[in-house]
Amino acid sequence: MRWNAIAAVLLVATIASLGLNVYQYASPRSVTVTTTNLGTATCVRAEGQENPLVTFEIQVNYSGPWVALVTGYNPTSANPPIVLSQCYVGNGLGYVLIQDWNPNGQASLNATVQKVDASHGNLTVTLAGIFRSTTTPYGSVTVFETAVP
Repeated sequence: MRWNAIAAVLLVATIASLGLNVYQYASPRSVTVTTTNLGTATCVRAEGQENPLVTFEIQVNYSGPWVALVTGYNPTSANPPIVLSQCYVGNGLGYVLIQDWNPNGQASLNATVQKVDASHGNLTVTLAGIFRSTTTPYGSVTVFETAVP
């Protein structure tokens, strides 16, 4: 049940973050943020190794348990619909590998990763060579990338 609550919090944070990212593409400049509860959704186990052939490769480096919510959308429309929303769980080093769902157009990915313990250990998340870190107990970081064909 604890995983579901954390996944729900991550979903809310990611959708809010997505709303901010959508703001820069929307015309007219208005954003509607919707809150969704994952309820009993099951998270996918993160991969144990990298794969340079996928479009989006998120590396999570943390010595403890973590959960990630990944949201993808096509940023070229006025109010881009979410085309991908999936949560992942891992413990230690892990990879979230996402293939491009829009190979003939732009595809944007937003990922929020959260520590699932009270450790002050360093959580580092890397996407497209950009990394974000936190040492805050139960801390989270968000990374974002847009792939252009």
